[in-house]
Amino acid sequence: MSMPSAGQFVVLHVSEGIFKGHYHAQIREIKKQWLLIDIPVNTETQIFEPLPEGTKVTVHFSDAKDTPCEFDSIIEANLFKDVHLQVIRKPEKEAIRRKQRREYVRVPASISVELVLMDLETRKIHTIPSITRDISGGGLSLIIRRDSPVKTGDLAGFRFRLNVDGKIHEIIGKTRVLKVSKASDPSARNTCSLKFVEISETNRQTIIQYVYRRQIELRERGWLRSK
Repeated sequence: MSMPSAGQFVVLHVSEGIFKGHYHAQIREIKKQWLLIDIPVNTETQIFEPLPEGTKVTVHFSDAKDTPCEFDSIIEANLFKDVHLQVIRKPEKEAIRRKQRREYVRVPASISVELVLMDLETRKIHTIPSITRDISGGGLSLIIRRDSPVKTGDLAGFRFRLNVDGKIHEIIGKTRVLKVSKASDPSARNTCSLKFVEISETNRQTIIQYVYRRQIELRERGWLRSK
């Protein structure tokens, strides 16, 4: 069973007590017995909340094959120099549990995306410019022209760029078109939903990090409510 890796985002679940809730955090360093993480952010309030020593947590993450995993752990005393980190006890591999499915958080965003697909009848390659309606670690919803040759079931390549903390990341991969929704208004554009079928874990983690930052931004502006 795979361990979480340095740089990966995880979700901490506290099931009881005054700190009950879900928290986002990023793993900064992995020691022999511990995972060093950023101060967790409460997903509801979007406020940094250090968890007290002894707090029991369930840690959720995805392995290198994008399989959702979890393990139970506890917040340990921070014996390291960096006071901006918290310490979680590292699990034994046998203690990590695989889960059956994963739900990704989806946020509204306007990002230019280039789709590339082949018409199987004419063998013609189409390059289709589009704009995202929303994005998640599992896929995209796009706004496309009404005359775009995109059909449900198509396999398409994609390319777009994300700005995360001032750094530009190029995201590439392959996606499956799950649904094409045609607008009733002749002057409006169509939308399509896509699922990532081939994407590196590095690129997926970049998207998840972007979504995480975007959630904070939208809540600060009052455009996104906490569930």
